[in-house]
Amino acid sequence: MTSYVELDIEKLFEAELKNKDSKLWSIVEKSVQEHSVILNDAPEAFDPTNPNPKLLDEARILLLSGSRSIDRNLLKYTIDESLRAMDGVEWNTYNRQRTGVLEEGEQIIMLPSVYPVYKPYRSHNEAYEFEFGGLAGYEYEPKHLMLDYVIKSTYTSDTNEILNNRIVWECKGRISSLIDAKKYVNSAKQNHVHFISVFQSRNIICPWTLSKPPRKDGTRMTLAEWRVNNGFDFCYMGEVEAFKKLSILTGLLKTSAMDLIVLTEQLESKETLRYDAKPNNYSLAKRMKRKG
Repeated sequence: MTSYVELDIEKLFEAELKNKDSKLWSIVEKSVQEHSVILNDAPEAFDPTNPNPKLLDEARILLLSGSRSIDRNLLKYTIDESLRAMDGVEWNTYNRQRTGVLEEGEQIIMLPSVYPVYKPYRSHNEAYEFEFGGLAGYEYEPKHLMLDYVIKSTYTSDTNEILNNRIVWECKGRISSLIDAKKYVNSAKQNHVHFISVFQSRNIICPWTLSKPPRKDGTRMTLAEWRVNNGFDFCYMGEVEAFKKLSILTGLLKTSAMDLIVLTEQLESKETLRYDAKPNNYSLAKRMKRKG
């Protein structure tokens, strides 16, 4: 399929193109000679009762580019056909299968092949409503009305360090999902606390990486690596006492409390610290990794 760049011919070359013998006209005509729907003295009208396969093929270019010169009947036809094909999908079964739950003997549902979504819309549903439905004439995705939102949640630690309650001890066998993992990042970021995980086992792969291809060396990120990458520390079950005796932990205790009120006072005041503050980045594991 030939690539397409929409040209506003009448505005850019109006005078020149009125002369059909001009060199410019011959160049433009040759470059689009196979695309009658894009440029022609009398573009072929699209008849939805007798669809022209050539126009349907060319329509893909116009849909992807969001061209406003596309024949309205042609646009509506591609949207209607795509929606009609999607109507045949058993969505509840499809959604269940995408979560990994398959019933014995059932076939995997595949989505039908449809026309590209007309830009700038993100779905055929949007394209229909804004072009031909009840939202025609409405502004699409008004940037001046963009909404900010925050999902409020709570986190209760396994325990906090006696010498500095901004250090949180967390005993973990596994972190089940990326959403679950992000609660530690958000808690640390919004409250200026530092997590030390006590893992039950070594070399546990982050479950959320299993749906993606492995790294180039064939490995996947472990929970320990994830902790270090996010500025936290960790040790393993049975190693807590040895971890607490490390001399560098003294610096960790001091740094995490630097210029901050006691965590208890902060929580009692019902006011969080700077919401946009970055997570603490004084990870002992990171320091030891750099030294090594």
